[in-house]
Parts: sequence; C-alpha cells; structure tokens
Amino acid sequence: GTLSQDKNELLFSEFGINYNDEPEIFKKGSVVIRDKELIDVVDSKGVVTKRTKIIVKVVHRDIIKEKFWDEHPEILRGKVTRSERKALLQEQREVELAAEPEASL
Repeated sequence: GTLSQDKNELLFSEFGINYNDEPEIFKKGSVVIRDKELIDVVDSKGVVTKRTKIIVKVVHRDIIKEKFWDEHPEILRGKVTRSERKALLQEQREVELAAEPEASL
C-alpha cells in the first residue's frame, strides 16, 4: 500500500537503496525450520543405502502468504490451514443452507 511506497521512496531518496533489489533476508526476515535431507549411509559391508536425516536450516521467506505453509505442512501438524479452514466453513454454510427449508416446515 501507500505506507510501503513511502518507505521505499525514503530508502531510495535518502540512501539510494532500491528495496526490490535487496536480498530476501532483509525483506522478509529469517525463519528456522526442520527439513529433511537424503543422505547415503554405508554399512560395515560397504552397502550404500539412502536415509532421511532431519536438519535445521534458516530460510528467508514470507511466512504470511499461504505458499510458505503449503511448502511446509509439517509445521502445522494436526492444525487446519487457512485454505482448509475456508473450505470447511464453506461446507458448513452449504449444509446450513440446505437444512433451512427443512427447519421452516
């Protein structure tokens, strides 16, 4: 909105900084997440197998938008996402609307 445009203009006019050219770390902040990495494990006989290793990593993403949560559903384990909640509410409304004529009989 306008406030962002004002801040971007101030950054550029006072310091010559174009906000859009800045790395994501300075625009969105940092988030620490657990992620999975596929690694090779060699047993005592020299047989290589693939295993999943949990790693901790820092990412620079916009966590407000749905895309981040779609990419990392494990963070919300057992919790309903915004898009799922919206679909559930829509279903509930449809059920309530369908039941209304029955209630008036």
